[in-house]
Amino acid sequence: MNVRWDAVVDHNRFWNEADSAGTSGERCGSGAPVTVKVWLFGGLADGVAERPITFQFREGFCPRDVFTAMRVRLGDDFVDQIADAQGNKFRYCRLFIDGMAADDVDAPVRSTNAATQVEMILLTATEGG
Repeated sequence: MNVRWDAVVDHNRFWNEADSAGTSGERCGSGAPVTVKVWLFGGLADGVAERPITFQFREGFCPRDVFTAMRVRLGDDFVDQIADAQGNKFRYCRLFIDGMAADDVDAPVRSTNAATQVEMILLTATEGG
């Protein structure tokens, strides 16, 4: 197992994933403004000129909110590659938020850095996800 020492000593988010999920009854997107940069790789990046794709949300937004915004900006055909019509991520699509794998599209995202910027990486299984 390969674990960074600072993840253990400094109580890095790596070991506090449950804290970033929020509570089940919490409403997404109710905090301060956050810049979200979505990086696309492989086949998902084909035909998308803007890199990264940048959105503005409120602190505590959910990945489902990002998928909805991507549907508006990039169209149904693009988002249909990564999520169903309800915004549920397909299992073969990997989502990383600030370097951590994320599967729950309804879990509020918390920004812990001073820049209030969250990076999301989307890739499909064929790109190594």
